[in-house]
Amino acid sequence: MSDKEESKVQIYDSANEDREHIKKPEHIQRHEHVQKHEHKSENKRSNSSDTISININFTKIIAVVQLILIAVLVWQVATISNKLDNAATASAKLNDAIANIPTQAAPAQNPSGQPSAPTITDSMKTIAADRPVEGDANAPVTIVEFADFECPFCQQWFKNTFPDIKKNFIDTGKAKLVFRDLPLVNLHQHAEKAAEAARCAEDQGKFWEMHDKLFGEGVGNGITTFKQYASDLGLDTAKFNQCLDSGVKKADVDKDAAAGSKYGITGTPSFIIEQQLLVGAQPYSKFEQALNSAAAGN
Repeated sequence: MSDKEESKVQIYDSANEDREHIKKPEHIQRHEHVQKHEHKSENKRSNSSDTISININFTKIIAVVQLILIAVLVWQVATISNKLDNAATASAKLNDAIANIPTQAAPAQNPSGQPSAPTITDSMKTIAADRPVEGDANAPVTIVEFADFECPFCQQWFKNTFPDIKKNFIDTGKAKLVFRDLPLVNLHQHAEKAAEAARCAEDQGKFWEMHDKLFGEGVGNGITTFKQYASDLGLDTAKFNQCLDSGVKKADVDKDAAAGSKYGITGTPSFIIEQQLLVGAQPYSKFEQALNSAAAGN
């Protein structure tokens, strides 16, 4: 480069330096300051907008989750409510079924255990009707039992109460027991045939043995079971089976049931003790009291 050209460059650079050191006019400075401030504000607004957008999206997500939870809760409540309604319906049906059970299914119990007022006017001989007797036929006190061989209350009385009555009153000659049939045919499918089976055994002199079998071991499968009992007791099974299959004893069983109705008996077991009625599978203490009272009145 020539000396002249180098000199021009130095002059130009010096001029530029001088221009840079020249103070800008005040209005230009203000303008530049405003532009910078606006640029910063725009950046802040942009950042704020992004934050707001994120917050709005997060709020929407929370709202959706809450709606889902509410829907699940409503579904659960509806399910529980439906189950409760079904349970209430089932309970109502059960109550209706219980209310419609015939009174014979659960014989009315005498709360006091005392014999009822003596409204039965027939003599004990008439009431006994020449039916089988357990004990001394000449015992001063007569107990006439109306029972169903398939009745659980009758079985309960036979197992829990009768043994003490037999020991303390029948075996000692103070009382005798007479058995009459009252099969609850609308409740117990084998009851009538069981009564006939006992009478068929009676023809061979083993009524009480069959009586004890039926109450002690149950009616089982009905006729098949009764025929097995006859064999177990050593009866002439051909005669027994013919008697049972023919239904020849049904009329006698029906006669007993009619007598029970006449005396106001609607459930089993029921007992007439010297013309007074004692209802239900009462404990021994109630019978002891009734029997002692009957003995004192004779």
